[in-house]
Amino acid sequence: MKDLAVDKKQIALIAVLVLAILGGMGYYSSSVLSNKWKFSPEKVFEEAFDEPVARAEHLTGDRDPSGNFNTWLHFKYPHIPVQKNKDQWKDAMVDEGRMWFAEKYPEDKALNELQFLKLQRRTWNDAVSVTNEWLLVNKHTDDCYYRIWGTSR
Repeated sequence: MKDLAVDKKQIALIAVLVLAILGGMGYYSSSVLSNKWKFSPEKVFEEAFDEPVARAEHLTGDRDPSGNFNTWLHFKYPHIPVQKNKDQWKDAMVDEGRMWFAEKYPEDKALNELQFLKLQRRTWNDAVSVTNEWLLVNKHTDDCYYRIWGTSR
């Protein structure tokens, strides 16, 4: 009879430990992992520019919901923000970027001021991916549009 009581205590202890482990795993996956994959326009900005994110006004953005690597931002900045790897950026034809951003922001009149728009582009390749970046700026309204996207090889 005494052995049966010990076995019940051991079973109860194991059950409590299993529940604690499952609870910890649930907490980790719901908070830590979801925060890791949570979209943050501020984080995207900080990874793209050598400028303080606090100066970016009306910072908004999104990413492709299908999981493809495609992220974009829209914000106002008091001057053209300095990109990281600035020497790798080249001037590009405005219309390609303007048309893409006009699909995302159809009501944005700053995209229609062609005489004030400037587009810069950066493309880099490594062993596993090709990554592209655009920075489209309206120098009249201080509107900035940033996009980063890529593909795996």
